[in-house]
Amino acid sequence: MWNCGLQMVALNYQTPDKAMQLNEAMFMQNGKSGYVLKPQYMFDDTYNPYEKPSEIHNFNPLVLTVRVIGARHLKKALKGIVSPSIEIEMIGVEVYPKGSRLDSSNYDPIRMWNCGLQMVALNYQTPDKAMQLNEAMFMQNGKSGYVLKPQYMFDDTYNPYEKPSEIHNFNPLVLTVRVIGARHLKKALKGIVSPSIEIEMIGVEYDCRKCLTRVVHDNGLNPVWSRETFVFNIVCPELALIRFLVSHLDTFDDSSFVGHSTIPVTCLRSGYRSVQLKNEFSEELDLSTLLIYMDIKRAKDTIIKTSVGMLKYVYENLCKMIVDSKTCGNEEEVKRFESLREKVTEKLKNKTEETRFVNLELNNRNEMKIINELSICKMKK
Repeated sequence: MWNCGLQMVALNYQTPDKAMQLNEAMFMQNGKSGYVLKPQYMFDDTYNPYEKPSEIHNFNPLVLTVRVIGARHLKKALKGIVSPSIEIEMIGVEVYPKGSRLDSSNYDPIRMWNCGLQMVALNYQTPDKAMQLNEAMFMQNGKSGYVLKPQYMFDDTYNPYEKPSEIHNFNPLVLTVRVIGARHLKKALKGIVSPSIEIEMIGVEYDCRKCLTRVVHDNGLNPVWSRETFVFNIVCPELALIRFLVSHLDTFDDSSFVGHSTIPVTCLRSGYRSVQLKNEFSEELDLSTLLIYMDIKRAKDTIIKTSVGMLKYVYENLCKMIVDSKTCGNEEEVKRFESLREKVTEKLKNKTEETRFVNLELNNRNEMKIINELSICKMKK
């Protein structure tokens, strides 16, 4: 009836059949106002709902492809082993746990986020690592539930399984983590904890890495790790999470969960930090914390500072050589060294200016991030 353009189609509302379900679906449009406008081509004399039109200039045909794809198949597709057409840049792609997961287990959501999928559903009733990562990912943006993709994910050359040859669109970081100590570590069963901390960097494949501290035997009250230091080179910090997992190791080297803390790398700040530990459900554990020192540097800053240091060293040596040459009365050497010193001075000036610009840009970014977080908090209030 609707396809023929009839304006009013009455049904028996007391019968909960397919016809009533279709009627309900049809009038979900237009804000459930009860009115749905006919498409323009229905007013054309040549329109026939039972014949496919030869000309479609008045029509807006849609191509809808629904594909069920597993996590392993998706990884192979992006590596180029198979090539299904997956368009995920501008459309909404949703992922759900397969119905065969009878134990309500979860897949790794990191793979899906790294591929740019917009909605990744999990079994919330299962307190596993996947749910802890999900909780951490959406700590960003004021816990509003939305996290913007980084700009480089819209680049045609982006592949989460291949390290980029050019990183001009990326903002790589060098993260130094120093584990100092902890306090009030408790395990589920009675007894004294012998803690060890696993520090895991989670993100794109080329950023992933695990580090492990030594075991502090029989001390859960205030264990100390003698400033154990780990360095992580992160190419895609916007997609990276750092996870501190505290485990108890018994005499048979069997580990049991004590607590964890998972934090987006973009939410980290340099300096001494007290990291609150959480249980399997990502609920805070009373008094259980880690004492960590973090140093965050942009890879570009590190390269610039190294260049400035080398140029200063060369400049000082040239000054000494000029003094020695003047003492010896060698005018030719003096002129040559002075010419080199002028070139080094110019390069040093440029590098110093570049360092100042980079620091200014970094401060502006931090200020904008703080302003955005404050505005989100005000909106919630």
